Amino acid sequence: RKIEQFLRKWETDKTGKPVIIYGSKQIGKTFSVLKFGEKEYKNVVYFNTENNIELDDLFRREKAIEKIISSLSLISGETILKDDTLVVLDNLVNNEIVKGMKLFGSDKSSYNIIGITSRREKLNEFKGEEIQFKCMNEMDFEEYLWAIDERNLADLIRECYEKRKTNPFHKVALDFFLEYISTGGFPEV
Repeated sequence: RKIEQFLRKWETDKTGKPVIIYGSKQIGKTFSVLKFGEKEYKNVVYFNTENNIELDDLFRREKAIEKIISSLSLISGETILKDDTLVVLDNLVNNEIVKGMKLFGSDKSSYNIIGITSRREKLNEFKGEEIQFKCMNEMDFEEYLWAIDERNLADLIRECYEKRKTNPFHKVALDFFLEYISTGGFPEV
């Protein structure tokens, strides 16, 4: 997915700001972030924050980064290491948890934290310079072709478009496009 390009850039960014990925439900936000984490980090620690009273209490109570990390390690049973662990906070709706994420951005910490939400209406409450935001959309046609292992066709379509040439596989591309339209760009479908 194209979101991986953004995540790679974010990972190497030295500002240390957490990021919140937002977009519609069922478009592959969590899958993409976890896949990225598995490829780029030694360890991925995942938390579903929805109705998670333990996390809510933790972020309401603790205001020190090291104490938050220590508590998250205890809750997950995993060691969270600077620069080597990706912490994923999925289904963000709680302002207290986002305030805790902001602590990591204000201190330029070496902990890598990604929040995920499909609740766009909460974004105004989440705003702050300590956090980055990235919108993720449904698969576009190029990503669809990548997903079905037709990367060469995607490259050919791009080349023909840029050079304003006729695509010799136009019919094949149209058949795939009809499949893409019928799925609505939703990966699971």
